[in-house]
Amino acid sequence: MGAALILSAGWPALAAQDRVTQSEGPREGDPAANGRPVVDAAVTPTQDRLLDLAFDAAAAIPDRPHVVDRSRAMEVVATTSFELDLPNRALGYIRHLPDWRQAGGFADYAFYLAEHGDLQHVQLYLTLATEGAEKANDWQRDRIRVKVARVLALTGMDERAVELERGVTESESGKVDAVRVRRTGCSPEEFDSRIAALARIFEAGQFDGVRNAVEVCIEIVRTEAADSVRRERAIALIRSGWKPLPIPLRIEALMSLAEVALDRADKQGALAFVHEAREMMDAFTWSPEPEVALRGRLAGLRFRAGEEAEAKQDGEGTLKLFLDHKERIVNIYRGRALRPLAESWMAMHDSAAAAVVYGMVLEEGIVNINSRPRAEDLSATCASMALAGFEPDEAMWARMTEIRAGLRDPW
Repeated sequence: MGAALILSAGWPALAAQDRVTQSEGPREGDPAANGRPVVDAAVTPTQDRLLDLAFDAAAAIPDRPHVVDRSRAMEVVATTSFELDLPNRALGYIRHLPDWRQAGGFADYAFYLAEHGDLQHVQLYLTLATEGAEKANDWQRDRIRVKVARVLALTGMDERAVELERGVTESESGKVDAVRVRRTGCSPEEFDSRIAALARIFEAGQFDGVRNAVEVCIEIVRTEAADSVRRERAIALIRSGWKPLPIPLRIEALMSLAEVALDRADKQGALAFVHEAREMMDAFTWSPEPEVALRGRLAGLRFRAGEEAEAKQDGEGTLKLFLDHKERIVNIYRGRALRPLAESWMAMHDSAAAAVVYGMVLEEGIVNINSRPRAEDLSATCASMALAGFEPDEAMWARMTEIRAGLRDPW
């Protein structure tokens, strides 16, 4: 059964005037452009300006020969817009993506619509995503199909979701299960069955399967807010089965669990995960780039979990770590290493410290003589500032504007 046929049943039929091409996107007068209950959240003028500068810098990268880099950088801005609850702004950016990521973006937009109760226009964007998948290569097509399957699972069309999942690559298979957990929860019998199935995946020890199973377990912990026994079973399963994952991914899992605990105002639980992650970091030998990035993120989580003074000390130590070892970091990756620390200083309500780090990020982002990495770094930094709620002063705005104006050959 083809993907388009899978989508055809169970949704209101699309009238001819409701259809839009991938290149056009929804236009004034289209049902997808009017009457949606899903609206963009309010943003500050600074966030508005930062997002547009981020997208403008990404779009400055020439398609030839850098279409992959251009599209990836533009996609980051769209993703940031979703995180800021700006779905329609994200859609506007998605319309300009030059490759298969546009189809994936349409699926992301459909997911946002479904998640926020606007089912009227979901099929339109699933159809656009499916049409784009048919033009993509194997792994790209699988990624889009799984994104579409996530929407179908979220809206109760699980049989069609299963059909779309069939035959996708190992790295993509299993990604829909977390959505199923979120949507339905589990009866006691279903919970035991799901845990047993996840245990088999962990026991098999295949990297992609284990990585996806960890994500499902984290979603179980998030969903089972009222059942500590179920949460602990899922957490124990992660710890018992994550051996095939490298240390950075285990730390990522612990940070995700800390975020889940903070979402339910369990600072003590979050702090336990933060301490476990820090102990894991201390026991491992790192290259400086991932160490700076992870320690930067952990500082913000530690602050939010209640150890505020200690978190600020961690932030200062992380900056020293960067300064002591930055020459060992490839210059195009220095900004990527530092941005999480700047975001954490914002989480720690210290905009002055964040300004220092963001200023360093901007300067490190232009060390390389080529404009492609400069554009990528400027775009990612502006998106980071918007997400963190950072307000650049006039001097920093002038510097960012100068960097943008200087994006030219050689790329």
